[in-house]
Amino acid sequence: MDPTKGSSDRVAELMEQLTEELHKIVKNMREKRQERNRQIEEKVAEIQTIEAEKEQKLRENRLEVDRCRRQVEDSILEVKKAEMSSQLVQQKHQTAKDELQKLNDCNIKLRDKHLEVEKNYMAEKKHLEGLYNNIQEACLDKVIKLYTRFKELMKCKDDLKELGEQMLRK
Repeated sequence: MDPTKGSSDRVAELMEQLTEELHKIVKNMREKRQERNRQIEEKVAEIQTIEAEKEQKLRENRLEVDRCRRQVEDSILEVKKAEMSSQLVQQKHQTAKDELQKLNDCNIKLRDKHLEVEKNYMAEKKHLEGLYNNIQEACLDKVIKLYTRFKELMKCKDDLKELGEQMLRK
């Protein structure tokens, strides 16, 4: 039996095992990347839903502000009509003042809700960008490591091949 044949068989076997391991690692990384992409798509869909809800709330807020503005204008007209009686004027004035305070409270609440939605949106966006950057960096690091290892293996293979050829020549 030729002693170099056993070594080259062993090298071939090791290369095959390494190739299989490399394929498993690549497959695993692809599966993880697909899962991460799916998660990112879900988060993007969530963000889009939040943005749609935000736009809907803004439209509702604008309608509410217009409605409130019309109510205030109506109240002012009623106060002007009621100026004939000072008691009636005072009552109408107090009513308009109370309504205005309610509208201001309503506006403050709507503004606070809007700011909270905006804050949540920005936090989620920042979080998703961080996840994306981490995933991208991790994938790149893995690919670089795999490529470096592959180059080392190919160099070892070439060195072993050259050594085998030298041994055969001797």
